[in-house]
Amino acid sequence: MTLSLLLLFLLPLLLSFAHENPNVELSNIAYLHDDLLTTLQHRLSQPSPLPPYHAERISYDERLTPLEFRDRYAKRSIPVVIGSRSDNDQPPQHFWSKTQWNSTYFKNNCDVPARIRIGTQETPLWEWELVYVKLRTYIEFIEGQREFITVQVESSIEGSSSESSSSGSGEEQREIYQPDNTYLFDFPLSLCPAAVLDDFLMPRWFANDLLTLCYFGEEDDVTRCPYNQGEWPSLFIGAPSFQKSPLHRDTFGSSFFSIQLAGTKTWRMYPAEDSALLCPINACCKYLITDVLGRDNNLSSSSSSPVCPLLEHARYVDVVVNPGEILYVPSGSPHQVLSSDLEGGMTIMIGMNLVQEVDVEKVLEATRPKVLRESSNGEDGEEQRFYTSAKYTQLYRFFSKHRDDFSTWTEEWESASGGDHVPFREFERRLKLLQQRKEEL
Repeated sequence: MTLSLLLLFLLPLLLSFAHENPNVELSNIAYLHDDLLTTLQHRLSQPSPLPPYHAERISYDERLTPLEFRDRYAKRSIPVVIGSRSDNDQPPQHFWSKTQWNSTYFKNNCDVPARIRIGTQETPLWEWELVYVKLRTYIEFIEGQREFITVQVESSIEGSSSESSSSGSGEEQREIYQPDNTYLFDFPLSLCPAAVLDDFLMPRWFANDLLTLCYFGEEDDVTRCPYNQGEWPSLFIGAPSFQKSPLHRDTFGSSFFSIQLAGTKTWRMYPAEDSALLCPINACCKYLITDVLGRDNNLSSSSSSPVCPLLEHARYVDVVVNPGEILYVPSGSPHQVLSSDLEGGMTIMIGMNLVQEVDVEKVLEATRPKVLRESSNGEDGEEQRFYTSAKYTQLYRFFSKHRDDFSTWTEEWESASGGDHVPFREFERRLKLLQQRKEEL
């Protein structure tokens, strides 16, 4: 109850802070207010003390159906590590592709310009500079085959404002000599030649993703929704000495799964309901505390007076993910990732954000247009302002429009696919396959 009283005390302070500091980004204050309310409501509705947050590690089981996975784990927001598949014919991490997805594969089959981040271990990853280099060149650099790489700075590349921009002509170049100060983060595999995603096998437990079905427009002019434009699955590659990404949560209430191909990663995850205790600092996904796995916890000069006083009340769980294993991160769960490889090689991971039926309510809450300032009838003619991202608009329209259809869609797709692992291209074509199935029925 002490924490609940503290949260109640913080709400009026937050509003007062926003009033006294007009230069503060009000949208971030509004989001923090929402997070505090969510945490407060959860804490007041639960018995005290709350049970520890936990994850489950399960063996790979061909008999585990998507429905069972949903009911046991996704619906209860439980992180899960699925063990590697036993197969004497090939390493377990290569089961999810027709050919062996390793560093050699990506060098030979995806030698395209890739956007990487460069910086120092003392600076959060989000503040690292964005530069471009050929993927093959970058992997050879990480493997120690190159003493340095020459990169193009993003600001000098034409058209670099696009999140997925991967090519262009630029003038400013730079030489990079330290692999541990670089990271390939969230590189869309759709930017590789088509044969790469032709190889990918979608795990059955996530083949009921609804985000990939998100389109808008008329029949003759249909457009993919934001975040359904080839962003995922994506590739992550880091040097053995690359340490960690900052604490964050994934955007718009989506959940996430990863397949570890090489190296190991330690994940620290928090329940979505405890997000406010980590002191979020912006409307999307960042926190005042950037490092909860290492020494730098952003403490003030007095170690007994942390910048984020509620951190000690947040529950968390740590899990280690090895090559061949799959990790499921529930919707809205803040997390930080520590990369390591005891054998001295690079870390390679495939990741994908998704929205399952059990995530829809959280996605609707995250993307719902929320008014920051009402329209003014005064002479200044001030327009109505929202503190939700403009990119969320189409997501909200789609998920609210089809809210009552998703259960049927999920059942029809699982019936059509037989609940098996699905080739990615067939997974992408689900909307057309579902329409064909309706016509046949």
